[in-house]
Amino acid sequence: MKKNIFLTFGIVILAFVFSISCSEDNSVIEALVGKMEADINGTNWKADLPVGTSSAIITTINGVSLDKTALNLNINGDTTGIYNLDLLSASVQCGLTYTIQVVESLDTTTKIYTGTSGRVEITDKTDSRISGTFSFKASSVSLTDTASLNIENGIFKNIYYK
Repeated sequence: MKKNIFLTFGIVILAFVFSISCSEDNSVIEALVGKMEADINGTNWKADLPVGTSSAIITTINGVSLDKTALNLNINGDTTGIYNLDLLSASVQCGLTYTIQVVESLDTTTKIYTGTSGRVEITDKTDSRISGTFSFKASSVSLTDTASLNIENGIFKNIYYK
């Protein structure tokens, strides 16, 4: 009898974990690590693993997706407010990049796009969580690739940082 109770309990726990990991509703995961998403050239992008770090002068928000793409927001500050990216300005307040890893046959190529204009707004910051919005235009850093990206409607919400 005891063996059946433990077996039933184990099956229920496994079913619960499986349903969370396969669910379109990632509210449990978002509650633990936060949420980061944006529209990249009109296509929705979402980080599977958003993380953050913050020091006295720089805040970094990174989002990595299982599709081998990543967004990086490097902000020269650690308080709520608007941080602008304007390469023509004397004081650049943030740096923004989007990275794509392309695997073709046995060859792996990494494409990097760096922000040329845009902004990040930190709307809320506690001792361990940070939220805000971002948008920027980015250009390829390759001399042979002239592609550019529009990254809009970006949000980072309750990202855990240390």
